[in-house]
Amino acid sequence: MMNCLASQQDYRRKGRQIFSQTDVSIAVVSQVFSLQPGELLQQTRGRAGVALARQLAMYLSHVVAGQTLTEIGERFHRDRTTVAHACRLIESRRDDPSFDRIVELLEWTMPVMAQRDSQSFNINGVHHGHAIA
Repeated sequence: MMNCLASQQDYRRKGRQIFSQTDVSIAVVSQVFSLQPGELLQQTRGRAGVALARQLAMYLSHVVAGQTLTEIGERFHRDRTTVAHACRLIESRRDDPSFDRIVELLEWTMPVMAQRDSQSFNINGVHHGHAIA
């Protein structure tokens, strides 16, 4: 099992772009889980499915987007220790091959989504970019 820091360093070694924001992970995960992006940013725990989606978005924000735990915590209205806990939970769930494959696909999807010219994120009513094709 790989820790968040090791995963982030692995992405950098392989020359993948490290992003400076979490909106891509929020948009991608909310689409996969059929949630509104704002649901991931709610200050309450919410349903188990929302909590898992939020934890996964936090994990991806750290591992793929290269955000610090503090930056992610601020974006998700959580403490950095909560983000660290989310990373540990996702890493633990990656022992399940099916879940690991989903996370792996999302890790590959995020850079593609971030680089698309025709991309749009509507997080908390704030529009970022152009319409998604």
